[in-house]
Amino acid sequence: MTGYTSVYELNHHSLNWARVGNTISGNAEFEESGFSVSLNGNGTKIAISSPGYSLLSKDSSALSKNGQIRVFRYMKERGIWSKLEFSTILGSNNDMLGQVVSLSGDGNVLAASSAKSRKVFIKGVGKRNVADFAVIEQNISVENFDDHDIDLSYCGTFLLVGAPGNVNNGTNSIENLYGTSFLYNVTALKMSRSTYSHA
Repeated sequence: MTGYTSVYELNHHSLNWARVGNTISGNAEFEESGFSVSLNGNGTKIAISSPGYSLLSKDSSALSKNGQIRVFRYMKERGIWSKLEFSTILGSNNDMLGQVVSLSGDGNVLAASSAKSRKVFIKGVGKRNVADFAVIEQNISVENFDDHDIDLSYCGTFLLVGAPGNVNNGTNSIENLYGTSFLYNVTALKMSRSTYSHA
């Protein structure tokens, strides 16, 4: 299953939805392109995850399931979505990166998560300065990160991470699935946890 993504715009007069630009397809079988998607505030950039994306090694045909995130910008004059240079985030072997993606409202910061490695990755995608394209990795200290969610603030300064299946006091009991939320302050090449909430 390669997967594909289409963007639609609502006409407020006719109340009909019309497709914007071309359909964005995955590159390979089983990559599950479009598993998670996120638009910026004005609908000109889109982040698309492919958690099943694999890199094949030279001596093996085994699927590595790295997962990847691509960011596209809408070229209105040409009516197409064009992939942003240097915007791709590629996970490590078996990360299956891209269970959830979030693009900041201004479209300049991208966040992506991996439930397998319990990590969130942050990358600048708005400027051409090399430092802005460095990837920040943050380990999420929870026992259960399977059914998580992430969300960036408008300018990408804050990242909210929710792990509703996380247990309380390390006991794996359904009565103790309290859930955990983390609020991170995203600064130059690092993330600091500023708030922790535990019901």
